[in-house]
Amino acid sequence: MIVCSCNVISDFEIEEAVLGLLEDDPWRLIVPGHVYKEMRKRGKCCNCFPNVVQIIERVTERFHRTLGTADADRTAAFLSNLKAEHRRIVEMRRARREAAAKQWKKTIAA
Repeated sequence: MIVCSCNVISDFEIEEAVLGLLEDDPWRLIVPGHVYKEMRKRGKCCNCFPNVVQIIERVTERFHRTLGTADADRTAAFLSNLKAEHRRIVEMRRARREAAAKQWKKTIAA
């Protein structure tokens, strides 16, 4: 399935990039920017980022289950932190879009 229509990137390509990053460092906090850099692409409209975040979370969780990380508490805490950071980033982007939309409306009204 195509996740990013601007760059025509499939979910499989994103999963492969995430796995590559996790193999380099299993405890790395991965955000969409890292994934796009790994694929030698860049986000254009960034509307796909929430879906990319979900793929990152799913692949990271599956990776650690498959890895059989002995420290279950550390893995759970890591995944919880990962999800919280992703939510923070999504909210930050949403706030920026809303601020830009308000500014645009002010400009149009003037």
